[in-house]
Amino acid sequence: MAERLRGKIKNLRLPKLDTSRYAFTASFGVSCVVAGDDLESLLARVDRLLYKAKNNGRDRVEWASPNQTLT
Repeated sequence: MAERLRGKIKNLRLPKLDTSRYAFTASFGVSCVVAGDDLESLLARVDRLLYKAKNNGRDRVEWASPNQTLT
């Protein structure tokens, strides 16, 4: 779902906007809720993934599997 949304945003064209000068991109961090999560831990994990996406070139989706440890 995040990848489809990212693609739609990338292909967004506004009639009165010079798209050769301006482009829309989106980066997403996606994670599952795991045992022991509370809202704060889930959002912290997603936030780390979002910054990972931005640091890896932007306009991408970074995700973590339920058993993946993030640093």
